[in-house]
Amino acid sequence: MDKKYLILEQWFKIYTMRKMVKYIDWDDRFSVDVRQIDRQHKHFVGLMNKLFEAMQSDKKDAVSKVIDELVTYADAHFANEEAYFYKFHYDDAEAHIAEHRKIRAEVGEFLARKDENPFELGYSLFDLLEDWLFKHIITMDKKYVSCFKEHGLH
Repeated sequence: MDKKYLILEQWFKIYTMRKMVKYIDWDDRFSVDVRQIDRQHKHFVGLMNKLFEAMQSDKKDAVSKVIDELVTYADAHFANEEAYFYKFHYDDAEAHIAEHRKIRAEVGEFLARKDENPFELGYSLFDLLEDWLFKHIITMDKKYVSCFKEHGLH
């Protein structure tokens, strides 16, 4: 394929994405009914919206900074959940942790290309995390709720 065509196609994709309005609104259907975890999930959604705002600003440094902030926060959130898994001897801990490792690896692949084009990366990362977050909450996080509550975490 012609290199000029690929560049034009990439530019059009980024331009179109920048004109989209795509904020994520928290919905109580995603609540795991554990206050601490819900606060963390809501904060993560807030960081994703912050990433979207940074991408709209056309400031490369702002996008890179929010991507780093998102990744750091996600790691802290995963570590928090995993500490409870071990503390409460959660039966499905290994499968859940494997899901955390999988998304970390996928995000790591994005980060390896962060300096190439942070705007395109930001939009792709936003889409990946949006899809993953809500599927993960519904299919994985809701499974640990009874275990956490049995151990006094509400």
